[in-house]
Amino acid sequence: KRTVAHHSRLSKTLAEVLADKGALSYFIQYLEARDGFSLIKFWLDVESFRAAAGAQDCVSCINRKAPGQDPNRTSLCQSHCQNDKLSLSTDSGSVFESPLHSSGSANDIIPSSKDGRAVSLSVGSSLLTQATVDDALRIFNKYISHEAPHPVRVPDVVRDRVVAAICSDAGMVDAESFTELQGLVLQTMETEYFNDFLRSDFHCKHQIDVLTSGNVVLTDILYNETALFYFMEYMEQEGNQSLVQFWLAAVNFEQHLKDKKGDYDSVEAQNDAIVLYDKYFSLQATCPLGFSDRIRFFVEQNICREDGPLPDCFSKPADIVFNVLEKVLFHTSISSVLS
Repeated sequence: KRTVAHHSRLSKTLAEVLADKGALSYFIQYLEARDGFSLIKFWLDVESFRAAAGAQDCVSCINRKAPGQDPNRTSLCQSHCQNDKLSLSTDSGSVFESPLHSSGSANDIIPSSKDGRAVSLSVGSSLLTQATVDDALRIFNKYISHEAPHPVRVPDVVRDRVVAAICSDAGMVDAESFTELQGLVLQTMETEYFNDFLRSDFHCKHQIDVLTSGNVVLTDILYNETALFYFMEYMEQEGNQSLVQFWLAAVNFEQHLKDKKGDYDSVEAQNDAIVLYDKYFSLQATCPLGFSDRIRFFVEQNICREDGPLPDCFSKPADIVFNVLEKVLFHTSISSVLS
């Protein structure tokens, strides 16, 4: 049994768009046109931060095992940097009084607490590099502070947790400092922007890129509703629509039973299988596909099992049909659909 992807590159989820450079570029353009640019920029910056901070954590772990390591190394945030003292004032433009790239030393970066008390930071070279600290401050000042130039919506309680993660009692900037807010931003993009993006010209341009890339495959068409519609129109004109209809029916039959996780009515499943058999396989089939007697007997045996048909009852003939569609009809049809 061959493995066939159950997915179309024309029908991406938000997570798949974010992981695909081509689709992502169009999503960025869309968000920029819809005043949502800061959302995707924040999400991307956090991804970069997490990767860099995570890599630095690995380096730090190795350094801690190295001989001659100073056991009295300086921590990023001194022990008196308490979470209950590190809170934001509503009129503060940033939780950090000093700018990100100030001329002062790394030890001069100072967070402001609500009561105005300052806590100096020092960098433990064996824990995190100053670059990672700077990245955390840059992200906070750019997107999260009250006067951020590119703000994203942040509940105060989440903002406070971000601050606590950046300056923790443990003395390290947590690689996951922004993960909670990143999740909220992802949810915002999903609920407020993504569905409209899928209907936009930007997404249409991405789909055209996929279709004209020279790498389009049959599953890109079969698992996309719009592309399948035009493909079916072409197949109907050529008198081959029954091939696609059977393949879709066989896949749906298999998926329906698999979704039941073995707990399905065997009689009902057998009746459904007989409907497909009568339509496509029997000697009196209304839409005969020309299968050999060997394939027909194989299907009959699968249907007539004592415990009812298994989900892959039609897998062998479905694979044959898929191969015919892919090798014989697909490339001709896609050229016709795109013309």
